[in-house]
Parts: sequence; structure tokens; C-alpha cells
Amino acid sequence: MGDQVQAAITVAQSKLGAPYVWATAGPDSFDCLGFTWWVASQVLGPQDYELRSSHHQFNVWGAAVNQSEIVAGDLVFFDVGQGVIMGNRAGHVGMMIDGERFIRAANEDLGVRIDRLDADWYRPKFIGARRIFDGAGSRKVGQSASGDAPRTDVPTNRLTDWLPAGPIRTWMPWNGRPPGTDWSNIGRWGRELEEAAGEHHLDPRLPAAVMALETQGIHVRDGQVIEVWDHHLANGPSVGLMQVKPWVWQYLVPAANAYEPAGNIQLGTAVLANLIDRYGSWERAIAEGYHPGVSPNGTTPARYVEAMRGLLGELGYDS
Repeated sequence: MGDQVQAAITVAQSKLGAPYVWATAGPDSFDCLGFTWWVASQVLGPQDYELRSSHHQFNVWGAAVNQSEIVAGDLVFFDVGQGVIMGNRAGHVGMMIDGERFIRAANEDLGVRIDRLDADWYRPKFIGARRIFDGAGSRKVGQSASGDAPRTDVPTNRLTDWLPAGPIRTWMPWNGRPPGTDWSNIGRWGRELEEAAGEHHLDPRLPAAVMALETQGIHVRDGQVIEVWDHHLANGPSVGLMQVKPWVWQYLVPAANAYEPAGNIQLGTAVLANLIDRYGSWERAIAEGYHPGVSPNGTTPARYVEAMRGLLGELGYDS
């Protein structure tokens, strides 16, 4: 077990029995996300205050981990019925202390306590795990101390780890057919998508799906950056990879140049994150903000959302 993981477990267990108080993050009381944030702050140093959200933690903190590869020190997340926020349902979080148990700030009745990950209440609510500490513990979920050493090829949160090989299969809403383009067209913008999504604590698969739907990863056509004008002329054109409207949204990222690929992705992702914050889910963000009307090619908000679900499904995103 690595030094960071052992330190995290020691720090966390020093708070066993501490009271649960909503919206607190130690040192004397905690809610669930404040508890994991406080533990990480003691071991890794000061952490971004915006990580005081289990939804942000689930989107951007560390690297994603397959359930079969969870080990001591990993954060585990649960859907406890709060709905979709920031593109996910991670309403509760705890930290594994060995291959079977995790510690968490439970609720006002129980405070900080240890539970089993395979307990009846938790098992159906588990939705994912992330690794934030170096030298993660050597025992997988369900593995005894005498078990085999774990694999080290744990998947990361890079977009390229989710992109399928081969063509995009989802039918496009304007013609009812796949676009005839490979996912590699989106993958070549992977670094820019990851960086932009990370700035806004957003899963990079969300802006990647928007790009796949809007332009299939094409920024320039016939020597010109793609521009599409709709019936709302005062809002200006939809521009480039993300088909973002700089006349409307430039204030979110004043320095971003929507006519350059990186700036376009930066601005489009900022718009998406802003709308998800405003409406509470990516579906409403699309239908009421990003694509609120019927486009010149006949795409309605409902058909856009349906296509987004298909693209996100191809990317392994459970919406």
C-alpha cells in the first residue's frame, strides 16, 4: 500500500464517529463530499474548493477505475436519487479502506462510519470509482490479503480511452442515417476537449458528443470555418466545431477565438457547462439552451437530445 493511501486511511479513520453536518468539510464535522475533500486536503495539500461537490469529484478528480479494479484509497460514488447534476448522478461518495469496506460521512444519525461496498443498500446504488492517491492499495474489491496482485492497466479519464474504434453509428436527426464518419475525427481533438472539460469539471464525453452531432469533428469546409445562420439573425452565426454562437456567449470566455479550433472547443464547452449548471441536467441544457429551437436542417430539440443519448451510449456514458 502506498504512503499516500496509508496516510489517507489513517486520517479518515481518525474521524470515525464525527458528526454529519450538511455543507461542512471538517475538521470537526462533515458531509460526505466534505469528508473526502478534507481527507484529500490533509494528504495531498490544499484542494480546489469546487471539488466540494461529489458531482465534480466524479467528473474530474483523478482517474476513473473499473469496479473490478477498485482498491484501498479509491473514491466510490453512489446514486442516491438526487437526479442528474453536472451530467452525472453521483450524489454520495466515500473512500475505500481495504478491498471490501469504505469510510464515509453517512448521515445525521450515523456520522462518519465504515460500511461494506457489497452491502444490500450500497451494491445497487454504486455508479463508479476514481483514484486520486498515488500508490493505490494492492487489494481489489473482494480480494483477500493472500489474493493475486492487481493489474496496473487501470483506465484513465482521458477521452481517448472511451472513443470507440470505427464509425459513428448513431443516426443523425436531420437525415435518419449515421454520418459516415469515424470516431477518430473526434479523437483528434481529444486533448482540447479534455482541457476544456477539465476547466469546468465536466465529463469530456459531453462536449465530444455535441461535436460529433454538430460537425463530426470538422472545423473548416471548402477553405472556410463552418458558419450556419438560423432564423435568429441578431444572435449571429453558429461557428466551427461546436457550432457555438460567439455573439451570444463570448462573455463566458472573452479570450476564446471561436474561429480557431481550440478556442471554439473552449467556448462551446463553457456554454455547455453553464447551461448544465443553469438547468440541472445535460438533457435540459441541450433542449432549452444549446439547441432550443428547430434548426435550418429541421432538427428539433427532442431529436437532438435523442441523438445525444445515442452518441453518449457509444462513448460508454450512462446518462
